[in-house]
Amino acid sequence: MKGHAATKEHINNAMAHRTFGRTRIDEALDHAHEIARKNHNAQVKRNREGMTTLIDLTCFLGSHGLSFRGHNEQHDSVNKGNYKDLCEFIASRDVAFADFVNNNSVFSGTSASIQNELIEVIGSFMIEEIFREVQNAEFISVMVDETTDVARKSQLATTFRYCLKDGTPVERFVDLCDASNDKTAVALAREVVSLLEKFSVTPEKLVAQTYDGAHVMSGVAGGTQAIVKKLYRDADYILCKAHVLNLVLLHACNYQDTRKFLTTLSTLASFFTQSPKRDSELKNYIQRKIPNVCKVKWAYTSRMVNIVEAHYSELTTCLGEMYLGNIKWDGETCSLARGLHSFMLEFDTIFYLKVFSAVFSFTDILYQTLQTKELDYIECGKSVRNTHENISNLQTDKKYKAIWQECLEITGETSDGNRYDQYFKKYNAVITRIISEFDQRFADLI
Repeated sequence: MKGHAATKEHINNAMAHRTFGRTRIDEALDHAHEIARKNHNAQVKRNREGMTTLIDLTCFLGSHGLSFRGHNEQHDSVNKGNYKDLCEFIASRDVAFADFVNNNSVFSGTSASIQNELIEVIGSFMIEEIFREVQNAEFISVMVDETTDVARKSQLATTFRYCLKDGTPVERFVDLCDASNDKTAVALAREVVSLLEKFSVTPEKLVAQTYDGAHVMSGVAGGTQAIVKKLYRDADYILCKAHVLNLVLLHACNYQDTRKFLTTLSTLASFFTQSPKRDSELKNYIQRKIPNVCKVKWAYTSRMVNIVEAHYSELTTCLGEMYLGNIKWDGETCSLARGLHSFMLEFDTIFYLKVFSAVFSFTDILYQTLQTKELDYIECGKSVRNTHENISNLQTDKKYKAIWQECLEITGETSDGNRYDQYFKKYNAVITRIISEFDQRFADLI
């Protein structure tokens, strides 16, 4: 008996017998309510932490331009899409998040509708924040550009540029709409004005509008900029300066000798990129790809020229080996390689490679500067004038002689007085055309 009286079970039962009927109902209910409240708050905390992870994940995918959905999101799929796969990856390293995703009977956060809702809610929050910034900004400018997506739809992208309270200039992307059905100046102006009204931009606050040089946008009488300016009188039209630089180089090089040189040089790029076998052979000589030419982005042409000039010897050797010393290539490849090899050995090719490499060393810097968000109109003018001055300084006997000597060293030829003068005229023609285009198209900054 003494041993039984000392056991834990006996003591607990004795205490329960003595207190039976003495516990107040209201106290028991209060205690139960407190436990329920604590459990509820703990669950709310876990849900909020889980939702925070989902929001961060959504922002990550959005900021990196990555897709959310997969073609097959079933449990046994090896690729459920970026969103679901990232959820599973985080869950494998976070027990709390795994419990939130896998054991939540009400909400898991991985369904297609939840993904779309998260995107919409985050987008709405960002638009609200941009709206507050726009209201606090003293002045604002609007930038609009049109691009074609993979579905061949014409998308009109709109960005606002303004300064925050601390003076920091920012650019905020605010809208992307389908303009495929109507790309007239009136329709595009209607889209711009509608967006300005949505953000409550007053006529005195809008001080600039920036588009490309297409007539439908830039037309003085009936262009989009003219229509918008009737409603926003202080909104001066400013042509995108990076686009202007592209036009400078495009038109300056659009004459017989340089056009022939650049066209044939672009054939060299396509010769390698259009065949995996040729591309693999190129990698045995240089660890770089030769970019194809893009008319709307002259930086691609610049990069192509710089790569060919820097790896001239390796490329010439590669082309020579492809048509001379190897039987593994088909007739078409051998024929093209032979033609390109002859082109690379021409004095004109070497000469223009050196000339344009010197010019692009300055225009590349200007292009990069014009793309920076922090650039203001004053600094833009300084950069344009510096580039103009540097290119003008190339037009000297000393600069030309240095390029001439480099060409002779590569070809192994000796200098000839008549030929020296002949190429000096070609050299001056290139530099003069570029300077002339700068003077004409950057007249407001030079």
